[in-house]
Amino acid sequence: MTDPADHVWADFNARLADATGVLLHGRIALTVHRNRIANNIARVGANPATPIETSSGPIPGHPGGISLQVWDQTALTDALDDRGVAFRQLGHQWVVFVFQMWEDDIRGRLATAQGVAHDDVKHPILGDLRLIRNDVIHRCGGSRSVTTSLSRTGWSPT
Repeated sequence: MTDPADHVWADFNARLADATGVLLHGRIALTVHRNRIANNIARVGANPATPIETSSGPIPGHPGGISLQVWDQTALTDALDDRGVAFRQLGHQWVVFVFQMWEDDIRGRLATAQGVAHDDVKHPILGDLRLIRNDVIHRCGGSRSVTTSLSRTGWSPT
């Protein structure tokens, strides 16, 4: 059975809200973690060059876990800064996830509901998100040139 277009949009809006909530809570958690590290350095006079290891925890064949990343405390607080690599990575993941949800699911369902071709279903903001997603995937999110191609809607991601 084909979902009516308004049900597809409602599903998209609910999933978009979930993805955005996860992003925001992740950013809050990064801020809390960064502040704990900074407070620990200030409180106990910890050496900022002391390494902090992130590991997987116990997994089969590796009871001690696998080391995933080692940063000194200063580099870690920089990574967790609101312009740091961790915040950017969360934003990049959100962009890719939301666009792929649109492209791989919602757009096709809307096309079916409306009786049109997949490529006939367009939305200007999601078209802009496609450009940003391509920048994230193909240029590691580093190109500012994509913003010159943005929008037909007058919004900007910066």
